[in-house]
Amino acid sequence: MGVVTFMSGLCAGFYLRNTQPGLVIANKIFAAVKRSNNYGTKFKMALVVREDLKMGCGKIASQCGHATLSAYKLALLHDPDVVPLWEACRQKKIALKVKSEKEMLKLSDEAKKLGLLTSIIVDGGLTQVDPFTKTVLAIGPGPEEVVNKVTQNLKLL
Repeated sequence: MGVVTFMSGLCAGFYLRNTQPGLVIANKIFAAVKRSNNYGTKFKMALVVREDLKMGCGKIASQCGHATLSAYKLALLHDPDVVPLWEACRQKKIALKVKSEKEMLKLSDEAKKLGLLTSIIVDGGLTQVDPFTKTVLAIGPGPEEVVNKVTQNLKLL
């Protein structure tokens, strides 16, 4: 496993150092890390899952994937400066749980009031839940301390 990881890193390093697109990517990441260190701020995303739906592990994973991608796309459109900062923080995510849709919507409102982006995933209802069921709330990516203000009382999934 270590050899595979080493070779992957070696290939990625070669690409980033020796190609024009690679240099652009590397420079953006370096600039983001530098800005992040200057601000002393870490960035993360919170994924808040409704436990009242009793979704299976695979369904939860799928819905969290949808939420992550949706939040990322929203950030690219509405707060593009935060994206490289979050990426420089290794795209940190945390999965948390709430008891109901009402609680999830309340958290979404709180996050928006603090200036955080939010995305709520609405399921198509093809497998485990009814159509148009709100399953997962993504909060962020945003400054970790602000995300924590919204999610500090939630338990890990």
